[in-house]
Amino acid sequence: MNREEYEKHRQETSRRIRRLILEDVRTHPRRLAPHIQDTYEVDRIDVYAELKKLVQEGVLAAEGTTGTRSYRLLRLPEPEPETVAKAPRPNTLMERERLERLAWQQRRKR
Repeated sequence: MNREEYEKHRQETSRRIRRLILEDVRTHPRRLAPHIQDTYEVDRIDVYAELKKLVQEGVLAAEGTTGTRSYRLLRLPEPEPETVAKAPRPNTLMERERLERLAWQQRRKR
C-alpha cells in the first residue's frame, strides 16, 4: 500500500468512525468508545482520536473523568465539502495524443 492509498484508507476510516459515533452517542452516552470498538470492530485508538476531535470541534460534550466519561451531542457537524475530482494528467506523449483525439471527436459530434 503506497502513501496515497494509506491516506485515503485513513480518511475513509475516520469518516466511518465519526458517522458511527454520531449515530450511537444518544443510545450509548456512557460507554460510547467501548461500544463502537466492540460492535463495529474498529481500533480503540482511532475511536478515541475521533471522539477527541469531535469534542474539540464542539460537536460533542464530554463529561466526567476517564472511567465515568459520558458524551452528549451538542450540534450536528458541518457537512464535508464535495471533493472535486481532478482529471488525470497524461504522463506520456501517446496518452496525451489519445486524449486530444477523443476530445476532438466529442467536439465534432456536437
